[in-house]
Amino acid sequence: MNNERKKDLPVFSQGIAAHLLMRGHRLLAIARNHKYNDKTVFYFRDCEEVRKDLEEIKEILATDM
Repeated sequence: MNNERKKDLPVFSQGIAAHLLMRGHRLLAIARNHKYNDKTVFYFRDCEEVRKDLEEIKEILATDM
């Protein structure tokens, strides 16, 4: 992972990444998860808007379970 990615917000769930994309957030990069080779990490800009939507998405998904 290069230094640029450390400034971005990693998302380890494809479903949550999809919700962020549907809300208009731009996907910056996709990379292989180094701990679990069969998994993928999605990178978004680390900003207040993305973090706010991420929390809302987590709350919505938690109540659907």
